[in-house]
Amino acid sequence: QEEASKKQEEASKALLDALMRAKDMEIKTMEMEIKTANQDVLRASSLLTGRGVLERCLYLADREMSPRSKRFVASEACRRIGQRRETKPGRWEKVLLDSHARVQNDFPNSSVAKQKPAEAYEALYVQLSHDLHNYQWSGLKVRVLDAELGPENVGLITGLAEEVGLDIECVSKTENGGV
Repeated sequence: QEEASKKQEEASKALLDALMRAKDMEIKTMEMEIKTANQDVLRASSLLTGRGVLERCLYLADREMSPRSKRFVASEACRRIGQRRETKPGRWEKVLLDSHARVQNDFPNSSVAKQKPAEAYEALYVQLSHDLHNYQWSGLKVRVLDAELGPENVGLITGLAEEVGLDIECVSKTENGGV
């Protein structure tokens, strides 16, 4: 009877260990799902807020460049940046040009620095608009995920956000648990 009791105790212990391992695996799976969801939210927030800042500055520049136009197309506004030779750029076009010039100075070997401002902003708009449609940011802080955009594109958005009175919070891959 003592041996049967010992076997039963060992079986109970083995069952308990198996249940604990299963629960540990379940917890790890849930933690990974939560981490992935948080990464997706941060990635979306970064893209949405960055695009919102860029679109707002493009809109303001477009109103200066084409005050009579009744429609706004961001990609067309990008193409017009720095293209007018006959007049000085307006305030918002100058903001876009100055932000690009700052990136050229800070990141001289980057692809953005080698592009004309119109090309750089159009490429950035395309990147930020991928799978997104007309979302706005909320609050006074813009979260930018530098791992997704790269430092030169973060530089473009930073210059624009500062001009419209928004704070930039640059979140790196490591700060967000390896996005």
